[in-house]
Amino acid sequence: MRKILTLVPEGWPCGLSDCPPGFFLFDNEACFKSEYGDDAYCDSGEIFWGGAPNRVSRDNLIVQPLIAKWEVIE
Repeated sequence: MRKILTLVPEGWPCGLSDCPPGFFLFDNEACFKSEYGDDAYCDSGEIFWGGAPNRVSRDNLIVQPLIAKWEVIE
């Protein structure tokens, strides 16, 4: 038996501004939203923009909140 850590959807897709702090999915990329301010980061550690030309457009991008979950593999 072994365990693997997975990121699974939590709740419904929402705008980035409404996404809770933590992991989220955008365009098949796992990203992270900080609880401090409105900072969000892509998987490379750079600031997340999602192709948006400005902060208002970025905040309206639809993302899927994720949670970390351990799964047991037998």
